[in-house]
This record gives sequence, C-alpha cells and structure tokens, in this order.
Amino acid sequence: MPRVSARGLPAHRTALRLYGVTKISPLRGERFVRNVQKHSAIPNPRRHVAATANYALTTMYWHIGERINREVLGNERAEYGKQIVSTVSTQLQTEYGKKGFELRNIWRMMQFAQTFPDFQIVSPLVSKLSWTHFLIVMTLKDQLQREFYLTMAAVE
Repeated sequence: MPRVSARGLPAHRTALRLYGVTKISPLRGERFVRNVQKHSAIPNPRRHVAATANYALTTMYWHIGERINREVLGNERAEYGKQIVSTVSTQLQTEYGKKGFELRNIWRMMQFAQTFPDFQIVSPLVSKLSWTHFLIVMTLKDQLQREFYLTMAAVE
C-alpha cells in the first residue's frame, strides 16, 4: 500500500509540492531540479556523506598505522618487519577486501602515524583534509613545512 501524506495525497506528491511541482513536465522538471539545487537538497547531503566517509577512512588509516608500528613492529624497523607488514596486508585484504589494504597503502598508514604521532593533533585536521592531502604533506621532509601546509589547507 502506498504511503499517504496528512492531506491524503501519495507521499511522493506531497514531497514534490514542497518544491512547487504538481506534475513533472519537461519545463517543470527543469524548474524542479533548479529548485532542488537552490535548496541544496542533493549537493549538501552528498558533500556531507563524502566528508564523513573521508573522516572515517583517514582516522582508520591512522589507527591501523599506529597499531602496526606499536604492537606488531614494536616501533622498530627490522628486516623481518617487511614480511610482517606483508602478512598483515594479506590478512586485512582477506578479511575486508583488497581496496585500501594493499601493501603500499599499509606502509603509507604506518608512515602517516609515524609522521603525525599525536592523534590529538591529527583529529581536527582529519575533519577538514582528505587522505590525499596527508599523503602529499607526508612527502615534505621539514616538520615546519608540513605544519604550515596543513594549517593553510585546513583554513581554505
């Protein structure tokens, strides 16, 4: 049974009336799309979803890198570490899928946590910057340069 609004109309018609549309003709369809865009009914939620996903992924990457550095490698860079990291990568891919857990990305996660060891500093930046921003900034050798670029990127 279709959902009915308080006025007794099908719910989708009531939703369309909110945007000034009763029937969707080509001309009204264009006006409807402009009205939806004007009220940000589609772009804002999409941006919010992308920002939330980025925050979650980047935070997860930092925690994985930090944990591997601390628990698996004991904050040391031994030769056996390469094999351990490869094994961790394979296990994560088996458990969660290949995307994001490739060996190269695991090394980046570890570098991320090593470059920015204090999550209290990383946390506010993660809500404003993407994983790609951090990857680019991590290539800078000078800590002062990294801090400058992160601050500038977060402000923009």
